[in-house]
Amino acid sequence: MSAGDWDGSGFSLKILGGERSGNAERDRSTLRSDQKSGSVPLGLPQRFVNYYQRKVGYGKISYYHQTTGTALGFDDLGNAFSALIQGDSYSDSNAMTSVIYRVETDLAGQKVRHQYGVGVDGEILAVEVNHDALPFYTKQIAIQELKT
Repeated sequence: MSAGDWDGSGFSLKILGGERSGNAERDRSTLRSDQKSGSVPLGLPQRFVNYYQRKVGYGKISYYHQTTGTALGFDDLGNAFSALIQGDSYSDSNAMTSVIYRVETDLAGQKVRHQYGVGVDGEILAVEVNHDALPFYTKQIAIQELKT
């Protein structure tokens, strides 16, 4: 099951009746099966969540030893091309509820920290999220959203 769609301009998650997916083919399949049970009208997602960023430049992720918590350094995420990319908000007007987050402003001050590699955690503040950092920032958010 896909946690969401990553199209280069933002991260979107559709939550459907009884099934949660960001994959368009699975969405159609799920909606067809839900239509048979009568729980969700065909083509109508229950909830749509969109995360996007407008920050240009490089993102900054800090690394920590997973066991000891010792700081291991940081990386600037991005390159000359991706540092110029800004995301756009997108709403699904057919969804029963839609939530849109501009990460670096709506979630400013919030940070995420989770596994980045073997034995290494990564941490990033919302204000540091650029085009390349958005998938890392939204990963755990999407996983939590899929569990609800």
